[in-house]
Amino acid sequence: MRAILTLKVIARLFIVPFLCSGMAAQRPQSTIASLIAKAKAAGTKEGARAYSEYLIEMLVPTQKVGNAFGGALSRRLATADFAAREGKRSWVPESFVARAFNDLMKQAADASGGPAGAPSRTIETNVSVVHQLRLRLYNGSPYLSSVDSHGSECLPSEALLIMQQLFLTDGAAPEPLRPGAVRLTSRNFPTADSLVSRYVVSHSRSETVKLYDNLAHNLGF
Repeated sequence: MRAILTLKVIARLFIVPFLCSGMAAQRPQSTIASLIAKAKAAGTKEGARAYSEYLIEMLVPTQKVGNAFGGALSRRLATADFAAREGKRSWVPESFVARAFNDLMKQAADASGGPAGAPSRTIETNVSVVHQLRLRLYNGSPYLSSVDSHGSECLPSEALLIMQQLFLTDGAAPEPLRPGAVRLTSRNFPTADSLVSRYVVSHSRSETVKLYDNLAHNLGF
């Protein structure tokens, strides 16, 4: 489950300093710098491939779905992203990102089930949250968000980056944290990343491939 673990680590290193006011970026600097550098170079075909591979590795559990599928997703993302930058294909509406996250959470939650009588909650997001995340990404680095030029649409790579951050916030708008504070979640309720992790562990390779393939289609690549 390297991708799930990487997603958690990258998200906590990246989203907290950028998206939570008052937080000082210390050890995460090298990780953040690497992400920004790859995003900055994504305007070329080679750069788009490198950035896409980086993002896919953060999200997709290749040990489960296989390197071939992970590589195919990276190429699809790079092709869609570069074409959007060149004006040769449409961008991804913020509403598509919100719907993709909600669909993924519903699939994972429905498949996970749970003990009878156990408390439950719906993990979902909306366009307003997606837009807030884009604005905060842009404030962190203009290379990470196109919100200044495309107010309600984003690049496919940006859509995937937003998706990864929605995992950390469970679809809610990120709230400012005090230095040293941590995200607290009731043990009685699953988080977004735990739902997907549970799905990946309990389902076959083909079912997991289908889950991520559907997510990619919903995000426009």
